[in-house]
Amino acid sequence: MFGFTSYYLLGLLGLLVAIGWGVGRCLLRHILDRRSLVEWNRQRGGRIVRSGYFHGLTICFQAGSQEVCLWLLPMRCWRQPQLQLTVPWPTGEHVLSLRPMNALSRIVTVYPRRHCEPWGHRYQLCTQHPAWARKLLGGGVSSSLRRMNALLDKRRCDLQLQHEQFRLRFRFPMDASNQLCQLIELGLDIGDQLGLQERGEITLSNQVESHQETELHCPVCSGALEHGIVYCLLCGAPHHLDCWRYLGRCSLFGCQETRYQRRHRKWWR
Repeated sequence: MFGFTSYYLLGLLGLLVAIGWGVGRCLLRHILDRRSLVEWNRQRGGRIVRSGYFHGLTICFQAGSQEVCLWLLPMRCWRQPQLQLTVPWPTGEHVLSLRPMNALSRIVTVYPRRHCEPWGHRYQLCTQHPAWARKLLGGGVSSSLRRMNALLDKRRCDLQLQHEQFRLRFRFPMDASNQLCQLIELGLDIGDQLGLQERGEITLSNQVESHQETELHCPVCSGALEHGIVYCLLCGAPHHLDCWRYLGRCSLFGCQETRYQRRHRKWWR
């Protein structure tokens, strides 16, 4: 009887140790992912909207003229950490969903009412506007997706355009925390490429720099930037020198930089 009880206690102790090791490993990985995101957010000048180990980490920052939100979902022991990138995007009536193709997806493509068709790189494209979707996803979006999937270690991200938002969701490997910032940058590049292609802002001809500056407007007074222009040292946003001195810092949402420079700098997107 004593031997059976001791074996039972040893087995129970081993089970508790295994559960504790798994939970501790997931918690440590989540802490490291949060630290890398917070450090990346500090460099971008964003703000933390929600922070909790059970509710995830939500970060909002300004990327050009759009407010971007990052949501790091809390990692469960049986699943991989998941990150969602959300950007406001004027979709209108157009809806697009690009999902990784699996065995069930191949069966669903038989039914035309779903408006699904195979897309390159083992993806499934679901949309009611196929011509618009093919034009939108052409060009640099495909190469950025390939680079992103290469970093995800044979995993694939999920891309959606609906409800006036662009969403990019993916699960990254446990040992990819050092590549997390690179994955976010690639996601931002995909969002920029989608927006630029839709709005027709991609031009092959080089424009004169002084002509570009005359078309800019100060974000404080909305006046034309013709003279007395300064640029934020962090994000490169142009301002009137008087407006900058009045505020004492950059006026863009999420940027708290107080230093400026007078030379022209490309405004990061």
